[in-house]
Amino acid sequence: MTTNAMSFYGVPPLLGRGLTEEDALPGSPPVALLGYLYWKTQFHEDKSVIGQTMMVNKQARTIIGVMPPRFYLFGADFYAPISWNYAEPSRQEAMANGDPIYFYATAMVKRGITSQAVSDDMLSIANGLVPPS
Repeated sequence: MTTNAMSFYGVPPLLGRGLTEEDALPGSPPVALLGYLYWKTQFHEDKSVIGQTMMVNKQARTIIGVMPPRFYLFGADFYAPISWNYAEPSRQEAMANGDPIYFYATAMVKRGITSQAVSDDMLSIANGLVPPS
């Protein structure tokens, strides 16, 4: 997830800290922010989990925080920072490496704006992101 997501949603971590810009820089230590349900079921609500490591796709990540139960974005077990500071892989490279080949977008919409207007705006943005073939 992007490093500003917690401030965007206005939900701070229950334990530890959230993601920072530094966490997304190339070469920074890999970190993970646990979802509440995952922390409860897999770590038995152990508050000393902060600073421990967990393996994700054969990579050790340091647990930096736990989100509260009300934050259940996309039903994820944990959240890791997304860095935009690298070249986008080809679809084949992304699939071979387990990298994401799509992203979810979230927006806050002013009252009175129709869902059709939002859909039109998002389609326009998405079309601008697709490289010419």
